This record gives sequence, C-alpha cells and structure tokens, in this order.
Amino acid sequence: MFSILVAEDEKGNNIIGRIRSLLHAGRPKIETIRMREASFYIVKVPNAKSIKWGKVISALGKTSLKLVVQQGIELPDGEQVKKIDTTEYSHKILQMTIDYVFRQFKKPLKDIKMCLLDPRGIGLEYARIMIKYCGCLKIVTGKVDIYEDFSEQMLDEYGALVQVSESLENVNDNMLIVAPYGIDLELTVPIMVPVISISDTGLAHTFHSFRAQTPWRFKEIMPHNLDEHEYQAALYECCNVVKLSKTIATRCCCGADSININQMAKNILDLTH
Repeated sequence: MFSILVAEDEKGNNIIGRIRSLLHAGRPKIETIRMREASFYIVKVPNAKSIKWGKVISALGKTSLKLVVQQGIELPDGEQVKKIDTTEYSHKILQMTIDYVFRQFKKPLKDIKMCLLDPRGIGLEYARIMIKYCGCLKIVTGKVDIYEDFSEQMLDEYGALVQVSESLENVNDNMLIVAPYGIDLELTVPIMVPVISISDTGLAHTFHSFRAQTPWRFKEIMPHNLDEHEYQAALYECCNVVKLSKTIATRCCCGADSININQMAKNILDLTH
C-alpha cells in the first residue's frame, strides 16, 4: 500500500460550511481506493500551506514513507515522511525503452560499438540488452570481475566482443554511451556521442527523464497535479503492478527539450552517421 497526499478546499459556500471547515481544520480525510490490481489511500488535507503534519503522519501510518505528493505540497524535513523512491521503476522503463530504440538501428551489428558505464557492477541487465544490438560492447566498471563470466558467455552465445575496463578510453569511438547511473569519471576528452541516462548528465546530446503513459484505468482515478512517474512507480513498487515495468517510454528529454521516443531514435541515428 501507498498513500497519495492531496489538498482540497473544504470551505463551504454558506455559514454552516465555513464553521464546519474551521472546526475540522487540519484534520485529514482518508479515502481507500480498491481495484483488482491495486489498493491505495488518498489522504486529503484542507490546505497545502497549513498542514498539521502530526495529524497527517498519524493518519498515513506506515505509508508515510511511500508517498505520492500533489504539486504544491512541501514535505517537512526529517525522516517521518518521504516520497516514493522511483529509482527501480525508472531503470525498468529505461531498459524497456532502449531495447525498443536499439531495434530501430539498421546498421550491421559488426559496425556498431556501444559503451556501458557501470561503476558499481550492478547493470548486468543493461549489458544483456545492449549486446543484442552491437558487435562490440565496452563496459567501464570498477567491478571487472563481475563482468568476466558475462564476457565469455556473450562471445559464445552471440559471437560478440565484450571489452571490460576500469577506464574510459577512446570514448568517441562508440556509437553511443549508456550511463544509467550517471557519469562520475574524469574525462580526458569531451564526450561528443549520444549519452542515455536516468537523469541529465549535463553533457550535450544526453537523453534522460524517460516517461511512460499511465494506463487509463489508473489515470481516471488519479488526483490532479500529481507526478505521473511517481504515481506509476508507487503502483509498481507497492502494489506489484508488474505490467507497468514492461512499458516503453513515450517521451524523454534531450537537454531541456521534451521529445517523443521515435524522435530520440532518429536523433541518435542523425548524430552517429
């Protein structure tokens, strides 16, 4: 279970309504949403600017650490209330999306070189996707031993070359770089090829912030002014709506510009011709 925290105007249009609003000021109202695939709470407070956090935290219970928060509501400092962590869901969406985008490439595999930046050695799923679409995959990681068996296995299964290294060399020899965990390396030369990441790296031609559409059955009950990505992540993380993790993003950002995913594929091909 998780909770969505929203603000509403409880003031009535008559004197009785206004008196009732004053009497119940700060008291949250809880609505339980039950669907075949998911259940969650919508917790409503009278005003976003004067929230009685003690009452709200008590009403939220354990879901106080798994919140989707309406825009305009600022959470207090401390550990008692937290937004839902979108990290795992963001990686699932990115993995599905690059699998789709890379299928658009028409070059012979032998002519495609890609690079995966995985400092902690936790991105094997990215490597498994990328190796299907290139003749040479370079993996830059601080955990070389984790990828040694993978390298041998991919050579046997796909005849693909996997180069594992602790340093990023000849970076612009690659068609593109997938850096799902960001770029935390000293660069000896500027990166000129496209970069794909969860968040903006600050580099030119970085595709980031991948966002999928919310299925209609969940969209129609979603309160207004929510971050849809956080809402989707909560449904996936807390309600095990697994099908959301198999969704391809419809849009992403390139720098500050929002583009659709097919445009992203075209941009990468244009940049690498």
